[in-house]
Formats: sequence, structure tokens, C-alpha cells
Amino acid sequence: MNTTRRSIIAALFTAAVLLPATGGFAQTGSSSGSGPVLTLEQQVSIWDSVLQDVQSGKTPTAAQITSLLPQYGNWCGLQPTAAGAIPVDCLDGACMQHDLSPGYSSANPTLAQVVAADRNFIWQLSNIHASTPYGELYRIEAIDLFTSKTTYEQANSTTLITGCSDCLKTP
Repeated sequence: MNTTRRSIIAALFTAAVLLPATGGFAQTGSSSGSGPVLTLEQQVSIWDSVLQDVQSGKTPTAAQITSLLPQYGNWCGLQPTAAGAIPVDCLDGACMQHDLSPGYSSANPTLAQVVAADRNFIWQLSNIHASTPYGELYRIEAIDLFTSKTTYEQANSTTLITGCSDCLKTP
């Protein structure tokens, strides 16, 4: 794996913590329509598409900016999950369980619910392997991200998840 690409993905995972949730990560709706992201090349293609738009003078939408954050399968990442989406592997299944947990699917989750969901997610990710090399990279970075997020939330008695239903909508 290219070290530069790994560094980019790690930085984007860290940036993901700074984005407010849009009322929970498990949203129904249509995804980008390109199917699940299972390879680094697919994720790079997403970045390239948005960068081409920016270079041609088009202003990226909130959905395009969000799509730059790493995605994997049908459930891992900030992209909306289509109703009835089936996990592509055990990593994607762990993301589905995390997204559907009370800590991430409630309108007003408590700190305890968010921390419990994240701890369970970290435990699951620590005990599985993804079916692709990119999935493995995603799994490793997600463990680091959610460990840091949970540590921060507990130390500050606050959750980084907010009930913001229109944070990423364009005007």
C-alpha cells in the first residue's frame, strides 16, 4: 500500500470526527449510485472526480465533500445507506450494527449510548478481518479513530455526535 495514500486516508478519518453527524449515520436514501466502495482505487476515483469539478470551477456540494471521507462497502462511512442494503463482509456488517445502534440511530443519543456503541464497534473491528486490502486499511484506521473519539468524549463528558438534521445540506 502506498504510504502517501495511507496517510491521506488516515487524515480523512481524523477529519471525519470533526464533521457533525446528520441525525445518525444510518440514513435511508440513495447512495452515489456507483455501488459499494471496496478498493482504494474506487475511493481515489471519488477524490479525482471531485477534484476535477473543483479544477473546472464548479463548487462542490456538501454531498461531494462528504463523499471524500473514506467509505467501505454499503455501511462504512458517512454516505447514506440505501434501504435494505446488505453488508458486503464482516467489516461492513460491523459498520451496519454500529450505525443501527441507539448511539447512532437515535435523534438524541446519550453519551453512554454513543460510548457503548463505539466500544462495541472497536471490539468487533479488533476481532475481524475485512475481505479486501482496502477494507483492512479502513478497519485499522477506524479502530484508531473510534478509540480516540471515545477517549475524548469520556474525558470531556460530551459526545461529538449531534442531532443535526440539516448540517450538510446545501442552501
